[in-house]
Amino acid sequence: MSRRTDLDLSDDQRFSLMKLRRSVADLKLDEKFDDCFLLRWLQARNFDPKLAEEMLRTSMKWREEWSINKDDGWKPPQVLVDYMPSGISGYDKEGSPVVVIPFAGFDVCGLLKSVPPKDMVRFLAQKVDSYLEVARLSSLKHGPKASQVCCIVDLTDFNLTQFTWRPAAELTINLLQMYEANYPEILKACHAINAPKVFTFAFNILKNILTGNTMNKFIIYKSDPKKWMPALAISIDSDQYPAFFGGNQRDPDGNPRCITKTPLYLITATVSCVAKNLHTTFESHCL
Repeated sequence: MSRRTDLDLSDDQRFSLMKLRRSVADLKLDEKFDDCFLLRWLQARNFDPKLAEEMLRTSMKWREEWSINKDDGWKPPQVLVDYMPSGISGYDKEGSPVVVIPFAGFDVCGLLKSVPPKDMVRFLAQKVDSYLEVARLSSLKHGPKASQVCCIVDLTDFNLTQFTWRPAAELTINLLQMYEANYPEILKACHAINAPKVFTFAFNILKNILTGNTMNKFIIYKSDPKKWMPALAISIDSDQYPAFFGGNQRDPDGNPRCITKTPLYLITATVSCVAKNLHTTFESHCL
């Protein structure tokens, strides 16, 4: 563990950080697990060092059990590499990496039939860890605020039908629970754009699984670029995200989705049917 001298903390918070640092010294955490890392566990437990320690130790056991980032020669199945779309397009104005996640054409049912759930969990954990490492390195230059991740989630053609399949629903819930238990306070903001009305069903499930702190970082926009494009521009410079979302990035061939910079939108939609009876309004959550 490495210490940070650029943290803006109260005396009580610094004391809690010191207690947590001492109590987990036996774990011999890698240098990359610095004070910003420890602070996330404290924030998730209202700066109670004992509860934060329990949460962290449980997570370290989980990483061992699931071989997360274990140097054992494991390579993710190619289908996950090819069909789990996300990528870093750039950085926000505070230095946090901007991760773009498109849902258009995402086929969770096909993936579940192609790879074991454990491989999917391990692959996703590795991706999150890689994004956090980018954030950590950026924070050394730009300060602690850069140690979190900013997300743009494009919900165009969001397909609810596949998530009503029990194995897919169970996996999704397990992944969300995994996120809350092992990656607390990593999210700075999540801009969910082009949300269809049917997304309200998924949104209500999220509210029952994710903590209030996490949910408060979600900003949901309907399919109205006049609202979400200016919002993105407030926190992200235009040269740091694709032109498709209102930025300036384009592929050499002019593609506004910028798929050569981040492997996005490469999936062909396999299911077009969406449940039509789930149109409960969520206007109060949309901007």
